[in-house]
Amino acid sequence: MAMGGVLLLLLLPCACAFHVPLGGLPRASTLSFSPQLQPSLPLSLRQNSLRGHRNLHLSSLRAQLKPEDRATSGAAAAAAAPAGRGDLDWVGIQKQFSTFARIAAPYFREEKTAKVLIAIVVGLTLINSAVSVQFSYLSRDFWTALNQKNPEEFNFVLQKFTLALLAGVPISVSYKYYRDKLALQWRGWLSQRVLDMFQTDRAYYLLEARKEVDNPDQRVAEDVRAFTRVSLDFSITLLKAVIDLASFSTILLSIYPELFGAIIVYASFGTFCTVAIGNKLVGINFEQLQREADFRFSLMRMRENAESIAFYGGEGIEMGEIKKRLDLSLNNFWSLIRAQRNLEFFTVAYSYMVQVIPGAVISPLFFAGKIELGVVSQSYGAFNHILNDLSIIVRQFEDISSFSAGIDRLGEFVDKMEESRIRQLSVQRVNNETSAAEAKARANEMIGISNVTWREAVAQAFGFSDTLTNPPLPLESGAELLARAGKEIMPLALVNDAGGGLRPRVVAPEHGAEHGSSAEHTGAAVGGKRDDQAEAHVGPDKAVVSPKQPPGATALACEIGEIESSVEPGAVLNIKDLTLVTPDCSRLLVEGLSLDVKEGQHLLIVGDSGTGKSSLLRAVAGLWTAGSGCVTRPPPRGRK
Repeated sequence: MAMGGVLLLLLLPCACAFHVPLGGLPRASTLSFSPQLQPSLPLSLRQNSLRGHRNLHLSSLRAQLKPEDRATSGAAAAAAAPAGRGDLDWVGIQKQFSTFARIAAPYFREEKTAKVLIAIVVGLTLINSAVSVQFSYLSRDFWTALNQKNPEEFNFVLQKFTLALLAGVPISVSYKYYRDKLALQWRGWLSQRVLDMFQTDRAYYLLEARKEVDNPDQRVAEDVRAFTRVSLDFSITLLKAVIDLASFSTILLSIYPELFGAIIVYASFGTFCTVAIGNKLVGINFEQLQREADFRFSLMRMRENAESIAFYGGEGIEMGEIKKRLDLSLNNFWSLIRAQRNLEFFTVAYSYMVQVIPGAVISPLFFAGKIELGVVSQSYGAFNHILNDLSIIVRQFEDISSFSAGIDRLGEFVDKMEESRIRQLSVQRVNNETSAAEAKARANEMIGISNVTWREAVAQAFGFSDTLTNPPLPLESGAELLARAGKEIMPLALVNDAGGGLRPRVVAPEHGAEHGSSAEHTGAAVGGKRDDQAEAHVGPDKAVVSPKQPPGATALACEIGEIESSVEPGAVLNIKDLTLVTPDCSRLLVEGLSLDVKEGQHLLIVGDSGTGKSSLLRAVAGLWTAGSGCVTRPPPRGRK
C-alpha cells in the first residue's frame, strides 16, 4: 500500500431547531405519551448486533456489483482493517488513486490562483534542476584544475562558481517559498470545502449520532493540513526526480555506462528490501493517528466539562479513561518505533554504501589514466543524484506510509459526509428550481473562480494582493449530488418499497430475516385501545403512541424505512402517519401520528420522562429519521 502512496502522487501536477411558537394557549392541544416499554439490551450490544446484520446485507449487495463498480463503492472497505494494509494490494492502490484525485483535483480545477502557482513552482523546479546540472560541471572543472595544479583555470572556475551561486540561491529560495505558499492556500481552500460539507444538511450531527467516523475535529484540522503539505512536497519531489534522472543519466552514461547499470541494480534492490521490511508501517501509522486523536479528545472533554466533573467528583473516572487512552497511544507508538528500527537497519547501511560504490566501479578508469579526478568527482555527484531519484521509496518510506494512512482517514471522512448528505436528501422533497437559485445566489457572493480574473489570480500568486486564499465554490446542489451518486456511489442497503421508491431496510437481529410491518408486531391500534397501550388525542383525531414491546423482544421485527422530511415556507407544521423508532431501531416510540399545527395554534406535549417527547421533536426537526411517514415544517427563524 505504501507503494500506492508514491504512485498516486503522480496525479497531482496534472490534476486539474425546530421551533413551535409559544405564547397564550387559545387553542391548546395536548399530546400525551405513557407507554410501558420492555427493557432491552444495552445500547452497545444492540448497536453491534444491528451493525453486524447491516454489514452482512451491504456485503451481499457489493458481491452483485461489477468489478469496476465495486472499486468506487464507499470508504468503509478502505478503513475496515488497517492492520492488513502492509501488503501490496493493487485494489487498495487503485482506490487510493481514486480517493486522492477526488480530493486533490477540484482545487486545481476550480481555482485560477492555484493554476498560476503550480505553473510557477514547476517552472522553478526546472530551473533549479538546470542549476544543479551546471554546478556538477563546475565541480568537475574545480577538481580537474586542482589536480592539474593550474591556478589560472582554478581562479576562473571560482569566478564562475560565484556567479552561479548568485543566480542559484534566489532560484532555490523562491522555489521553496512558492511551494509553501501553494500548500498554505490549498490547505485553506480544502479546509473550507470540508467544513462546508461538515455543516451542510447537519452532517456534523448525523456523523456523531451514528458514530460513523472517529475524531472529525482531527480530520479537519490535522489530516487536511498533512494531506496538502505532504501531497505537494512528494509531488514536487517526484517531478524533480524525473527531471534530475533525465539530466544526470546523460552525464553518467557519457562517463561510464557500467556505472549507470550498477545504480539501476542497487536502487531496485533497495526499493524491494525497503517495501518488504517496512510493509507494516502504514497500518501502524493509521492506528497511531486514531489513538492520538482519541487521547486528545478525552483531554478536551475533561476541559469542557470541568465544572460537572468537579461537582460530581468524577476526576478518578475521567483520569482513568484518559490514562487508558494514553497507554493505548504509547503502546502503538512503541510498535511504530520497533518497526522503524527494523527498517533503519537496512536504510542506514544502504546510505553508507553509496559513499564507496561509485569510486569502486570507476576507479579502474582513473588508475589507468583514462579520466581526470574532476570526472570522478562529477560521477559521484551524478551517481548520488540518480540514486536519490530512484531510491525515493527507500528515503521517504516512513513519510509515505504516514501519508497513505492520512489519505485513508480523510477519504473516509469525505465519503461519510457525502453519504450522510445523500441519505438526508433521499428522504426530503427537493425543489430543484429553489436549490439551483440558492446555489447561484450563493456563488455570486463568493470570491471563487467565477469572480476572480486571471490578472487578480496572478497578483495573488505573486503576493501583490491582500487576499491570501479564495473560498471554494458552493457545494453541488442536492439534485446534482443525487444524480451523481446514482452513478458513482452505491446505495446503502436500499430495497424497493410498495410505492416503487427506494428505502433502507432494517433486519431483526435475532432472526436475520426481513419482515413486513403489521399490527401484530407493533401492537398498532387506531380508534381502539388495548391493555398494553395508551391513547392520545389531538383535537378530534386519534394518534397511537408507543406500545408495549412483546416479551423478550430486543429489536423491531419489521421493515423500517426513513421519515420523509421537508421544509416549506409558512408557519405550518404537518405530520402525516408518522411512525418513529430509535436510531438503533430497537424501540418503537410513536406510531400512526397525524396532526396539523397552523399559524396561531399551540401544542403542548406531556408525558412521563423517557416516553419520547424529545424524540418526537427530534423527528420533527429532521434529526431522527428512522421510521416512516411525512413531516412538513416551516424554516427556522431568520430564514424564508
